[in-house]
Amino acid sequence: MTDTKSHIEIYDDHRFQVSFDEFIRFLEGVPVNPVCANCGSAGKWALATGNGEGEKDFSGVTIYRMAYANDSLFRPYYSMSCRTCGTMRHFNAELVVNWLKDHPVEQSHE
Repeated sequence: MTDTKSHIEIYDDHRFQVSFDEFIRFLEGVPVNPVCANCGSAGKWALATGNGEGEKDFSGVTIYRMAYANDSLFRPYYSMSCRTCGTMRHFNAELVVNWLKDHPVEQSHE
């Protein structure tokens, strides 16, 4: 049995950039339960935007990198926090981006 891992040679954060509106569309399209599993508060979530000082022109959802233990690999993700208790929810950025590609916004034909 061989244990294989995906290898990320170059991290391209532009690949995972999504706007606030796109992320909300994902949350509504999946759909995600708005109730906090920890405190029961409904719909009171904070979502950070921007990616640090070097990305002044980007106002989309903040992209984080979760490192694997004892390895140089990581998983890109987005994060929301409950405004009542601080519980964090993480969303796999690759899954979100792929969902958005598979579910494009329908254009009105007027």
